[in-house]
Amino acid sequence: MNIILKKRKRLSLSKEPLKKRKISDDITTKGRGKIFGSIRGSKIHSELNDFIFLDKNFFIKKYNSIHPWTIRIINIIKERKWKPILTEFNIYDQHLHVATAIDMICVDSNGTIILLEFKTGYSGYFTEHDNTYMMGPLNKVMENSPLNWAKLQLIFSQIILIKNYNISNPIQSFIIRIDSEGTDIYNIPFEFIIKYSKDLFNHMNSCLLSK
Repeated sequence: MNIILKKRKRLSLSKEPLKKRKISDDITTKGRGKIFGSIRGSKIHSELNDFIFLDKNFFIKKYNSIHPWTIRIINIIKERKWKPILTEFNIYDQHLHVATAIDMICVDSNGTIILLEFKTGYSGYFTEHDNTYMMGPLNKVMENSPLNWAKLQLIFSQIILIKNYNISNPIQSFIIRIDSEGTDIYNIPFEFIIKYSKDLFNHMNSCLLSK
């Protein structure tokens, strides 16, 4: 989660990060080195944003070619018949004084809200963990891995969204990880979020109060 207080971006729930790996992928973003975990600020993000908000003819006119990863993401959206409505939707919780942004919000044919978090890189170790677990309510529930850090980002975004907008209908959440070799999609069950939302919110609150 790209919250304002960067040193708390893992919500004080994860242990020390896994050993840094050398990563080689085919996307470069100014000021971020060769690769980074989120697409915000990247060429892909700009293309996805324009894909939503530009007329088809204007989109084609603006881009002679688009990044192959953008094409893959767009194909996923089309194949699942999701309708994208917003990118980088900013949310803020007044109680916690925490802000974040959801990479993309879509709806399906039934009107169900779909939250998407895009991750790039992590090739070969996105699901690896170091035999430790998240702290607090997720101890012994979620291993300390890049995948689960990404899930935690989206879970907490969803908790704030439900709380602030009084959403009662189920929401679908997906992590989409993409690199030069392929694309992986991970679902976060709505039941899991409902089960742990109260405890996670209270734990986050206590962590911030102790700072």
